[in-house]
Amino acid sequence: MELTEKQISSEEKLLRLIRKKSAPVKAGRRKKDERVPGISGAGGGEAEGNARRDFLDVSNRVLAVAAAGIFLSLVLWYSLKGRLTTEDMTLGDGAAEKIPVWEQGDISDPRPFDFYDEEIAGRDFFQNPWQKSEGTASSLAGSASEIGRQLKLVGILLDNDPKAIIEDAATQQTFFVSTGERIGEALVEEIREDKVILIFHEEKVELVP
Repeated sequence: MELTEKQISSEEKLLRLIRKKSAPVKAGRRKKDERVPGISGAGGGEAEGNARRDFLDVSNRVLAVAAAGIFLSLVLWYSLKGRLTTEDMTLGDGAAEKIPVWEQGDISDPRPFDFYDEEIAGRDFFQNPWQKSEGTASSLAGSASEIGRQLKLVGILLDNDPKAIIEDAATQQTFFVSTGERIGEALVEEIREDKVILIFHEEKVELVP
């Protein structure tokens, strides 16, 4: 049953008018709300473009930092390699200071070449050291103390057959002798680790290095 225009009160008319005006506003709000989830339209496209630009900027910065780090690493590696190679091939200043330098004043009593030439000529470097030189019997003369000063113990070889290296200062001859052998009239009685004992005319003569 529809109410006639006269039967509708003024309050009812006012409510209907308010409902008609509010309907378009709600529809407009609904359309705006539907646009937000999809981020469509001019505003959504601009936001997406800004996000892409920000991503590219960050990527470029990361790549630039990585390239700079690689470059610095290569420079440091080549510099260290070159420094090590140079130090291996050349001596530094500190090493040069440690090398002793012989000065002329360090040589005591220098003599002319003729003196050393005569000394070398008096020695037979090709003589078999286990063979005695001729004339050694007449080279040793005097008392036991004089023999001890004339003979010089150069070294001792300790093995199954120990040998003593003895030099005659008078003749500049070197002898390799074992126990029981003789240097002239001197008999090698014993060869120890630190000395050699000779018997000369029934007297003991000890030779030490």
